[in-house]
Amino acid sequence: MINDISVITKKIFLVLFSFSFCLLFGQEEISWKCLDKKMNRDFISAYQDSLKVLAKKEGRKREQSENPSKDDILVIFIDRTDQKDQITIVAQPSDVQLKNEIVNLNPELLQRLKSRRYEWDDLSWRNFTILGRNIFKFADFKDIRDQFWWTRNLFETSPFLYDNAFKVRPGNGLIALMFKQGYEEIGYPSKMSRNSNFIISTEATQLIINLPLEPRNISLGTFHPLETTVGAGFKFDVNKIGGMISYHRIDNMKYDKAFDPENIVFLNWSGLIYYSWSFILKPRESEKSKDTKRRLPIIGQGIQRVKAGVSMARLNYGNIDSTSEFTLLDQTDFGSSFRFYFRWEYVSDLIQPVGTYNKYHLWKMYFQFNWGQNGSVNFGLLRSFTPNVQLGFNVAWSEELAFLEGDQNEYIWNPGFVYGPNISVKW
Repeated sequence: MINDISVITKKIFLVLFSFSFCLLFGQEEISWKCLDKKMNRDFISAYQDSLKVLAKKEGRKREQSENPSKDDILVIFIDRTDQKDQITIVAQPSDVQLKNEIVNLNPELLQRLKSRRYEWDDLSWRNFTILGRNIFKFADFKDIRDQFWWTRNLFETSPFLYDNAFKVRPGNGLIALMFKQGYEEIGYPSKMSRNSNFIISTEATQLIINLPLEPRNISLGTFHPLETTVGAGFKFDVNKIGGMISYHRIDNMKYDKAFDPENIVFLNWSGLIYYSWSFILKPRESEKSKDTKRRLPIIGQGIQRVKAGVSMARLNYGNIDSTSEFTLLDQTDFGSSFRFYFRWEYVSDLIQPVGTYNKYHLWKMYFQFNWGQNGSVNFGLLRSFTPNVQLGFNVAWSEELAFLEGDQNEYIWNPGFVYGPNISVKW
């Protein structure tokens, strides 16, 4: 009974921890200019008509300071907190702030303005002018996806550390070649797996070749990893939807090469599908007064991305005898293979160093959990000290899983807990 309560407590903690990220960083502030002359004229004309009616109702004349010109450009500011839009509209060059009580009288026209189905220009480092497509959201998504998906550099490496990653993108072209240890998407990264992956990656797809290769790794912890297999897989990550599918089999396993010949666990196949969305993270600054200095947030403005979906991972359990003959004893059923998938990613705004073309992000971090009958958690953080060097750490934990449950030969597999430093060098 106590054990069951402990398991439930862990799962509740995982859910609350993930949603705390959304509550903590769920503020979005965006601003842009409406460059469509017809849209501006239609909106301001409707505003002037409503202003005239309001002034007549109040028995006064319209003040010039509250009356925008039909040739003005609208500048829109939206502060989105707790899924509520606080909108401010200013007409320039008249410099008139439109009254919200009048703006809200025409919800259809206001929605057209907020949808940005016209030519517009953002008032931040993201400067785009485009007709008919919300490039602002697309730019956010593409920037943060590239940071975790492949590389924007010629090469990037973190050898002998948490995930033994190596990425090269010849000529900064359309294809990147990558090497990485473990199965991060399904909750078994780093030393929780004795496998590595060779990946041929494009901007939206990845072909994975699974290698029975366990590189040296200085990460620490107590673990029983997934055994070496051979296999292949495919991943994709487009604007909103992403996923993965892979198949693996255990071949040519030798008794003396197994991590634990009596209790071998390996990945048979896996699948993942998720929906994602990205938005700006803008932490609130503390209030400033004459007695206290304004405290800047620890994490600065940047882009965050949330991915939520479901995953399946069938694990096989068995043993190998002294003649290297493998015997399958059990495998996970649907209930123990199925998990909910959640991942939060963040990169701070790009920094352009003086005298170099190499832009970089000061902070990069993620948090992920896979939750079902058993759960797992991954967390990683990297801080850039130069455009070419990042230092940080990673942590991963996975809950134990029972095979042959209820049988006298029941085995409790404990994937373990892994942690360690991470140093990324890129050029």
